[in-house]
Amino acid sequence: MEKVNGFGIASLVLGIVGILLTCLFGLSGVFGLIGLILGILGLTVLKDAKKGLAVAGVIVSGVALFIGIGWLAVYGLRAINNLGKTESQAYVGGSSRQETQTSDNNSSSSNSGQTQTHDEPVDPGTYDSNIYYDIVETGSYSNSIGSTIIIHKVKAKADISVSSTCLAYAGDGTVIGKSSDDIVLTDGEYNYFKYVFDHDTDVSKATFDYNAQPKNDSFMIGDRKCVEMTTYNVSGDDLYLTLKQTGDDLSTFAKFKILLYKGNSIVGTEDGYFNVSAENLNGKGTTDVAKIWVFGEDFDRIEFIYEP
Repeated sequence: MEKVNGFGIASLVLGIVGILLTCLFGLSGVFGLIGLILGILGLTVLKDAKKGLAVAGVIVSGVALFIGIGWLAVYGLRAINNLGKTESQAYVGGSSRQETQTSDNNSSSSNSGQTQTHDEPVDPGTYDSNIYYDIVETGSYSNSIGSTIIIHKVKAKADISVSSTCLAYAGDGTVIGKSSDDIVLTDGEYNYFKYVFDHDTDVSKATFDYNAQPKNDSFMIGDRKCVEMTTYNVSGDDLYLTLKQTGDDLSTFAKFKILLYKGNSIVGTEDGYFNVSAENLNGKGTTDVAKIWVFGEDFDRIEFIYEP
């Protein structure tokens, strides 16, 4: 009686997993290579075992490996191209020490006067204003679990990715919190830095030190203006965004970001990936609706942001 071909089963499983993971960092190639090796072992080492599963494993794993190699070739060239465009970029600007009084309620922004900073001179090389963006609005609020959220809305001056860090200091100069954010800027468009401090960290009287640097764009970035929101509505606890694809290259990791407003105050944020929440966007001109759960959020308007 022929034995069960363990190598063949493993090869087939790895090949299938590899194909399912096609879009995730070339993992299809890794799983495909391992599955191909196991499939070959199943054909050659186990002389008295069934060969059917091993043959299927070799085929499927070979397909996964081929996809992975193709994926790396295409996006590897894009990465090299982006590296060449951004490797000469300089430091965004010096850190900016600000004393910000955060609000204990769920509605504060610079427009309402509840987020305050010292009147310091701003030049083109600061965190607040530089060659890549200008901060145009700030706000803070507490979410449903008591975390403090600080928002810095920016208007971009260039196509670039920026990595930022916010350090919170107590009155005696000790560090009591740290938060970081990475955003992709599109020239002329808005985006925002989001800094989150846990509920057990009291930053209501903290001094904040902000720092930002440009970074090489990820090779996953597609068209910078690829999706627009045509309309939205709220039904019950759900926010529905009607979206239309306006560009050709919608990256696997392209996402939407939402600012929630109550009057002139930023009171919340939401975000999500198009390939999860709007999977029917599959070409220029296609439309879909993204559903977002906004239970407990009190807002009267939103602002949609596309991030490639």
